[in-house]
Formats: sequence, structure tokens, C-alpha cells
Amino acid sequence: MVMLDVSNQKAFWAVEVKWSDRYCDHPQELESLISFCLENKLVDPMVTSKTKTITCKASGVILRFVPASIYCYTVGYNLIHNRKKKLSLSEQLNIDSGDPA
Repeated sequence: MVMLDVSNQKAFWAVEVKWSDRYCDHPQELESLISFCLENKLVDPMVTSKTKTITCKASGVILRFVPASIYCYTVGYNLIHNRKKKLSLSEQLNIDSGDPA
């Protein structure tokens, strides 16, 4: 998943969804993600895993691994929490006024 900066349509952050812990032990195998990050000057994408939470570096890119279950819980919590505040989708995603938070 990639979020674009509304003001310039460039990648602002990225998440690679994996259902395995394999890439935690072999982060250099995430060649496409690393290449994308280098081309778009993203330094710390998130990668979901099955059970591991770690941070490592591959080809100068800091990879933050978090279990998919925790990531999904966090996204759901944030959506529900923000919905109670009756925020628009743009506000929930922090893209209002073209300046992502």
C-alpha cells in the first residue's frame, strides 16, 4: 500500500503486506519494496509479518516489521476512533489541506 502526498502526488509512505516471518530473517529478499523506496526517497517503510516485530536495514532502507494482526487492529481502532469524531475520510487519513501529518 502506498499513500500519496496530495500536493505533489509523490509517495509519502508505504506498507508491504506479508503473511510470513520469512522476510524478517531475509529482508534483502524484499527487492521490489527496497527498489521502490530508493526510487521514491522513502527511508522507513512498514512490512507486516506473521508474528515478529523488528527493525532492520537493507540497502540503506530501514524496514519496520510488525505483525499483520497488530497492524490490522491499529488500522481498525483508528478508523473507529476517528469515526466517533465524525471526521471525513481525508481527515481520517491526515490528508486534509494537502499536508499529511
